[in-house]
Order: sequence, then structure tokens, then C-alpha cells
Amino acid sequence: MEKSGRLSLVSKDHELSVSRQCELLEINRTSFYYTPKKEDSIFENLVKNRLDYWNTKMPYMGVRKLRDRLQEIDKIPVGRRLIKRYMSEMGIYAMYPKPKLSQGNKKHKVHPYLLRGLDINQVNQVWAIDITYIRMGSSHMYLSAIIDWHSRYLVGWELSDTLDTAPVLKAIKEAIGDKQQEIEGKQKEQEQLKGQLQTANDEADAIQKKRDKLKASLDAAIWKAAAKYKKVFGGKGDLSSTARCVQRVCSTAPVERNFDDIKARYESATDPNATRYDAAPLQLLDLTKLESAETYSLLGQAIISTADNAYSRFWQNLHAMDWVNTGHTHYSENAEGCCPYCKRELPSDFEEQFLACFDEKYSQDCARLGEFGRKYAEYMTATFIEPLRRYIELIPQTGFGDWKAYGEQLKLIENIVQMNNQKIAAKIEKPSEVVGLNSIREYV
Repeated sequence: MEKSGRLSLVSKDHELSVSRQCELLEINRTSFYYTPKKEDSIFENLVKNRLDYWNTKMPYMGVRKLRDRLQEIDKIPVGRRLIKRYMSEMGIYAMYPKPKLSQGNKKHKVHPYLLRGLDINQVNQVWAIDITYIRMGSSHMYLSAIIDWHSRYLVGWELSDTLDTAPVLKAIKEAIGDKQQEIEGKQKEQEQLKGQLQTANDEADAIQKKRDKLKASLDAAIWKAAAKYKKVFGGKGDLSSTARCVQRVCSTAPVERNFDDIKARYESATDPNATRYDAAPLQLLDLTKLESAETYSLLGQAIISTADNAYSRFWQNLHAMDWVNTGHTHYSENAEGCCPYCKRELPSDFEEQFLACFDEKYSQDCARLGEFGRKYAEYMTATFIEPLRRYIELIPQTGFGDWKAYGEQLKLIENIVQMNNQKIAAKIEKPSEVVGLNSIREYV
């Protein structure tokens, strides 16, 4: 018989003494008189609440660290063994990587990760559901939450005091119902937009047909006028060139022109003794040199020093070689042996150490880059900008050409060259940067 059962047989009212009864039942007499101390439920709840708090916040802490937290921060006098018993009753334990953690049981089914390699780039493409608990004083509530994987938006949730499937299913149904209404609204909106697009396409087709009809009428009128003018002008030139001449005159700014004016212009254009003007100077250039200038190799390379010493490695790790070199150039003469920023005294061999950070190739590349910047500015000005400017100033207005276009072309070239000069200056300032020049090829 168990000890608790034998203790229940001892009675003070028996004819045998309590001492004799305990002796016969083979139990200690003190066990009969012992009264267990009642647990302090308020103290127990306090300790368990704090244990739950610290275990949730720092789940890696064991019994001893939890004891230290309760004693030092919460000021609760509690021992290690009581904390261990409470943790066992609460079912909590320290979480940390254990041996052979990555070795799974071969008998367990391995479920594939369905999102591996999936490009999640829109809302409502993937949902995720999870269940967590929220502490509510002396009890807990369970929260089932559904989150959109792309926007991190909470699309549905349900709160319950049990871990049944009903709250989870309810949260899913409500989320799907809300999104179903949203999808139906989007479908109606899409149908409306589709109808508006069809109407716009029909209107565009009608406008295009009208334009084609007008263009056909205009072409017929131009050819008819060309044949008439050719007969009047004495048959100079073929029919196609005459038509192009008339079309070009008609396409200029709307001004009043009489028949004599048009005839005089035509006579000048077909006169073999008329003065001939050369083509625009940029059309006669060899653009091979331009291409080599705009794709200069050093511009697309990061110019860095290959020197290996303590200062060089430190500045390269900070990506500050350009900044240090620029600062040395501007402040070395007035430094007076001190750092220009923190005013600390520099080592006596600092200048030698600094110069050793920039090897010969770095200095040569920087010099070549500076020479290229100077030659690029001179080449672009002398080859493109100045000839085009002189051409615009010397060639008079003829009436058959829109010379404003040359002015706009010159302005575009000047802007591009100015931006390229700024990029080259920035590259010279920071040789480790990589820059690319804008091309003026399409304008020349």
C-alpha cells in the first residue's frame, strides 16, 4: 500500500497509540502530524506572469538567467528550483540550436516550399495565415491573422478563446468574401474601360480615314498645280522636282505670295549661273575622331591606386581615396604639420607615407585624364560649335530653308558639350568614379 494510504489508516481515536500505529504501519510518526504549507496563489501568478513575459521577449534564456531577471529587475525573491518547477508546469523552456537540429526524421513527409522561385509582384497573389496568442490578464486569447505577402496588409482576422478550426475558417471566409466583392468591382471597371477604349479606337479610325482622304486631295491638288506651273515656267525641270518645289513653298510659314514672286524664286532656283552655297559644314566631317573622344577608355574605368600600405588600405576600405587626395591638394600648403579637420599633429613622415599611397600609374592616369579634358573642350569648340556658328551668321535667309533649325541644333550641341565638360571635371575631381559622355552624333 502506498504511503498516503497507510497515513489515512492512523487515527487518534484508536485504542492503540498513534506511535504504535505508525510503528505497525511502518511510517514515520512526523508524517502523521505534518501539514503541507499552502501555496500563495497571488505570488505564484505574479511569478508565472513575469516568466511568461521574459520567455516571450527572450526565449533563449534558461532557468538561471530568468532567476537573475526576476531578482534584479522585477525585485521578486525567488530561487532557481521554484522557477524550474513553474517552467515545467507552464511548458516553457529555453530555445536554442540543439545538436543534430537539421537532421529530419526519414519517416516524416517533406512538404515542398510552394513559394520557392515565385515572383510575388502584386497584391492578392499570395496570402499567409498564422495563429498567435495574446495575453489577457490571467488567460489568453488566440488570434488568427491572414496577411497579404506582397503589401503586408492584414486582409482578415478572428479572435477566439479556443484553438478550434471554426475561427480560422471564419477569418478565411470573411477575407475571401471581401476580396470577391473587390474583384467584382474591378471587373466592372475593366469592362467600362474596355468599352471606352473601343469607342476611342473607333473615333481614332474615323479621324485617320478623314486625314487620309484630305491628304489624297492635297496630293492631287499639288500635282495638278505642279503641271500647271511647269507649263507656265517654260518646262524647266522635271515634273517631280517642280512638284517638290511648290510643296516646299506651300509648307513654309503662311505668308501672302503672288504669282510673280513664286515665278522669280523658281527662275533663281533653275538658273545655271546662280550662286551656289556649300552644304552645312558638319555634314562633311569624319566622325571617327568624335566617336573615339566620346568613348575615351579612362572615363569608363575607376582610377584607383594599387599601392599597398597602412594608409592606402585604410582609405580604400572607407572609399575615401579621392576625398583624401582632394583635401591634401587644397590644404597641404597651410596645414603646418596638423590635420586641417581635427587639428591633431601629424606624424613626421606623413607626407612620405601619403605620396606612397598613390603609385606612378595612378598619377599618369590622372595626368592623361586632365589632358583629355582640355583637348576635348578645344576639339568640340573648334570642330563643331564655331564652324556651325559662323555658318549661321554668314549664310543669308533664302526663303526655302528654315535656318532656325540650325540655331536650335547649335544650342543642343552646346548644351551637350557643356554637360560633358562638367562630367569630365567631376571625373578629374574623383578619379574612382565611372562616367559616360552624351553623344552629339545624332545632331551632326
